[in-house]
Amino acid sequence: GKGGALAVRALLNLAVLAGLAAACWWLWGSRTAAQDNAKELGHTVGERLRANRIDAIATALEIHRLTQGVYPDTLEVLVKMGLVAPFVLEPIDGHPWIYVGVGLDYDLR
Repeated sequence: GKGGALAVRALLNLAVLAGLAAACWWLWGSRTAAQDNAKELGHTVGERLRANRIDAIATALEIHRLTQGVYPDTLEVLVKMGLVAPFVLEPIDGHPWIYVGVGLDYDLR
């Protein structure tokens, strides 16, 4: 009768709700994993970008040393001489370059 039909409808509604809840739970977990993957990718890209720029700056420093006899006092000298583009010296992830040139040696981080 009607009571049996209502019970079946109630069970179907519960099954649909349970399916929706499971889908939401799965999607939430996927979203969190995707966010973690995006953060990791961003970190990896930042590391590679920094490594590439260090190589470019180090090459420019060596050219400066070979042509001028010493390393420059500042990295900005490399831009003025046209050895690196200004964007190469821009901070990556908010971390500015730390450079100290001392005669025939330098420290770059």
